[in-house]
Amino acid sequence: MDALDSGGISKEDFLADGKVLQFSRSLSLQHPEHLQNALNLLSSGLSLKEILQDEKISQHVDRAKSDRILAQKVVEDNTTIVDRLAICRMDEKGVRSNGYLVTAWAGDDADACCIIHGYSDGSIETPDRPALSASFYANSFIENGQDIYDLSRLATSLDPTGGGHANACGCRVSSAGIESDMQHWIDIWRKRDSLLRL
Repeated sequence: MDALDSGGISKEDFLADGKVLQFSRSLSLQHPEHLQNALNLLSSGLSLKEILQDEKISQHVDRAKSDRILAQKVVEDNTTIVDRLAICRMDEKGVRSNGYLVTAWAGDDADACCIIHGYSDGSIETPDRPALSASFYANSFIENGQDIYDLSRLATSLDPTGGGHANACGCRVSSAGIESDMQHWIDIWRKRDSLLRL
């Protein structure tokens, strides 16, 4: 999981989607009982292999596997590449993903990706129906793919509360809407060597 968090996972390991990755994706605040059960099992000293064999745990791991298959289909059907920026429209689809899934799909054709999540009528008060947001990720699957551009400059260009770090960040979609914001971000991206390069 450290490799996943640091951007150090290989494309092959990510695409293989082994049980450990599925387990890590199954852990979220949307499933607090599962999260507590997993923490209890981990703190009890059981091995990861034993934890993955637990019936309650395996149900959530299977859910994470199914969710990944659905997200992969959304990525394949809703991603375009503009000047080496993979743009994935997950908005209005009830699916979320991090940048790994999109950059794995884009391969060597993209240096980074932008993922739009949420709903046009969403809100921060409704976790099941969140407001529109954008996430930006460097493509860590290409050689020297990280620390080339400061993507947080995209995230803060329209939303002063946006941010993160150079390789992974996000922001809210402005009241101007997705199309307007996307054009703004693409315009900055097209000048990335002067505006975003580290």
